[in-house]
Amino acid sequence: MPEIAVRPALPAEHAALGELTVAAYRSVPGDSSTSPGYETTLRNVAERARHAVVLVAVDADGTLLGGVT
Repeated sequence: MPEIAVRPALPAEHAALGELTVAAYRSVPGDSSTSPGYETTLRNVAERARHAVVLVAVDADGTLLGGVT
């Protein structure tokens, strides 16, 4: 089982985390209600990071697995 680390998101990870978050929302079966405007909000990790702690989960290779605000 790979080791997973949770740590604060780096600014260089914000764009990738935003895309991962949108992909997660889009993958919910039967839920097609994510509007383009909300997707823009989900992608804006930098704005969330200005007001709250944004954490990421990464595997031993540094691959981004997910995040939480």
